[in-house]
Amino acid sequence: MLAPDPAVPRRDELLRRPLIHAKYRFGESLRVAYRAGDRVISARTRGDALQTWTWPEDRKLTTLHLFATLGRTRVVAYAPETSATVAVLDERGRTRAYAKATDDERRGLEHAAEVLVPRILVTEPLLVIEALRGKPVHDVHGLGAALARLHELAPPRERFARLDVDRLATAAHVIGRAVPEAARAAEYLLTRLIARRDDAFGAAVCLHGDANLRNALRLPDGRVALIDLEHLSAGPAAADLGQVLAVSGRPRRASCCAATRPSRRRRTATRCAGTPPPRSSRGWRFRA
Repeated sequence: MLAPDPAVPRRDELLRRPLIHAKYRFGESLRVAYRAGDRVISARTRGDALQTWTWPEDRKLTTLHLFATLGRTRVVAYAPETSATVAVLDERGRTRAYAKATDDERRGLEHAAEVLVPRILVTEPLLVIEALRGKPVHDVHGLGAALARLHELAPPRERFARLDVDRLATAAHVIGRAVPEAARAAEYLLTRLIARRDDAFGAAVCLHGDANLRNALRLPDGRVALIDLEHLSAGPAAADLGQVLAVSGRPRRASCCAATRPSRRRRTATRCAGTPPPRSSRGWRFRA
């Protein structure tokens, strides 16, 4: 249970909606998108003030109305004022492509023979990519190998900043305020992360930036493709490993490619489940 938040008195009311997305700044504001019948509603609250708008209205994403030019679509992801993704459907309701609108200049990975990614079909004014046919990935074996290949590409210009000490400290502080019973665990984890910080920092690699099993597909030929590459950035390989472990909930048995020496990275990635991560990555486990 979250602690009471006098600064956002309508928090619990909004969080009970059928949410598509929620961005909550404890003690400051809450922004959500939710479904209401066949409509998508966005709401932003700060104090007693509540603003709402209906798709395709958006204060910052001014291209949402262009989705209508693509024919029949279905909203699959929407972070108000930040990004939106729709599935472009054929006459039988099957997904034939995905279209995205974002306020971020990053467009993902154009093409790399070493890494399986969706083809980019159109870049302006919307980003349209092919819909890969595949099944969800339920283990880290294929994901680890795919991330290892991605890490071998030249790093992009954008720097991965989520491991900066000030951002980690802010996260621990917010967790302590929002969930007081977790405050000591969050502080302990922060101390451990800072103490072992240098262990995780090697040469910058090409990071996925949002590595988890949901962002991977197993294709009919058995290979694994990576999707949702809009957060590509340059940083330590351990960052992707930490994300996978945090989301998978198997911090003691999952192992991917991160925090290994380049010559060992691919071998370690394909080894995966059942083997503990390298010593240099263990300080980045999420145990709170």
